[in-house]
Amino acid sequence: VQEVPAVDMFVTTADPVLEPPIITVNTVLSLLALDYPHHKLACYVSDDGCSPLTFYALQEASKFAKFWVPFCKKYDVQVRAPFRYFSAKPEVSTASNTTEFKQEWLQMKFIHEMYRKQLLTISVIWFLSNHLYRNKKIHILTKHYTQYSEFFKVIWENKECLADGLPHLIYISREKRPKQSHHFKAGAMNVLTRVSGLMRNAPFILNVDCDMIVNNPKVVLHALCILLDSKGEKEVAFAQFPQQFYATLKDDPFGNQMAILIKYLTAGIAGLQGPFYSGTNCFHTRKVIYGLYPDSMEKGIFFYFILIF
Repeated sequence: VQEVPAVDMFVTTADPVLEPPIITVNTVLSLLALDYPHHKLACYVSDDGCSPLTFYALQEASKFAKFWVPFCKKYDVQVRAPFRYFSAKPEVSTASNTTEFKQEWLQMKFIHEMYRKQLLTISVIWFLSNHLYRNKKIHILTKHYTQYSEFFKVIWENKECLADGLPHLIYISREKRPKQSHHFKAGAMNVLTRVSGLMRNAPFILNVDCDMIVNNPKVVLHALCILLDSKGEKEVAFAQFPQQFYATLKDDPFGNQMAILIKYLTAGIAGLQGPFYSGTNCFHTRKVIYGLYPDSMEKGIFFYFILIF
């Protein structure tokens, strides 16, 4: 356990209206429950909307995670985003047939429903207050900020460095100024890289959009098999997982699953240093993000990319 590398996980969100906090929270919970030593993980959430609602949701999520993460570990839950887990039938396994599991499953579902309803209630109050007072030019809970300084808060810290504890959870809202561009995710990624570099400086980084849950708890181990390979450690820049969507129409008539792009186009350019970076579901090596040293360029060191299916 002590030999596995640390991983910093980035989650980016920007608008609590277009990207409701309940979605961001489920993504964060699926990351906090990964099958990996938790003292080696840290989750950084970038909120470009500087929303008090998103911050509150993450604070409450850290409390819910104290129940949710041990439950997932105990019963080896596959999909560890609670809204997806409880919206489907319980996973069939040897443990799921026991009385203990059924009781704990009902208890966990009850706790999740209480948390979900509480967050939805606060969200409704927040939206109504924001709408009503905006008309009077009085903003109590939030407003459309044009400028503010950077806000940083450690919501949860694994001070004891316990492998079975909860990973670090950090909230970040970057500085905004009217005359500087601040509407793009790349800028948020730069801030997350800088902050995480000062805090933990993990050699590997995972970035996901706020609406991309993890459907495989061993995803970190799968990616590191590529990145830590004797050849891959020197030549692989990043390894990314394809996006998949749930609750789509039969036969996917509108192409929402992007099957052609993922299965054929990206695979077809594998000989050209691998597929392009899709912007999410990607494991990066920090040294590649920081850039190569001049002597590395002179030696002809280059990196390629891998898409994991």
